[in-house]
Amino acid sequence: MLYYLFKQNHLKMKILNSSYVRQKGKIFPWGAFRTFHNSVDEDLRDTYAGLWLYNKKLLPYGKGNHYAKILNGELVIFSKPSGHKVAFLQEEDLHPVRSLDVVLVSLYGYLDYLGDYGMRSRTPLLGKRRIKMIHKAEQGIRPPSFDNSEYVKVPEKYIGQKLITIDLGVTEKTQKKTFKIFTFDGEQVTNFTISRPLAFKKWGVEEPSHGSFRNYDLYLTF
Repeated sequence: MLYYLFKQNHLKMKILNSSYVRQKGKIFPWGAFRTFHNSVDEDLRDTYAGLWLYNKKLLPYGKGNHYAKILNGELVIFSKPSGHKVAFLQEEDLHPVRSLDVVLVSLYGYLDYLGDYGMRSRTPLLGKRRIKMIHKAEQGIRPPSFDNSEYVKVPEKYIGQKLITIDLGVTEKTQKKTFKIFTFDGEQVTNFTISRPLAFKKWGVEEPSHGSFRNYDLYLTF
């Protein structure tokens, strides 16, 4: 919800003028940080709330040796423990994050959605049985059910790991939908594929009316 409010109002307001960086200025390894409005007091036990903002230029500062503050409408980055200013970013440099999620790399390298970052309860959305069906469909075996969801697959060396996915929606600079994948240590996963192996059209099946079938869409971004 915060993402959509930002996108609707960003031309009329400057979010950095009315926000602060959560968690004592923490910059995460995947190049993002979270903000709260100045009128909201932070509860450090809350690991879920806040508007994420992203820029790849923040990646070098997400190793725990830096922190960020919003000063005079800019994001200013300081080193620890000296407190020296080392960089700054303008509001125009920052991208609001549509969703930032934790996923499990399951069978064959398919991503299985676990939940928004910060959620304490994590149950895989798809499960191994459905992923096996997706894999068979990729190999040309007709599935018993269909949907138009997009499924993401990464190299099998990541199987068993949890990764971070960042959906930036359509960025103003590129006018294209942007999707990024990182390890928890900040390594970017660039070699991944996106497909629709269960799509109705692919299998020559007429789509049912809206709402009459279950949608397993992981991201709704592409």
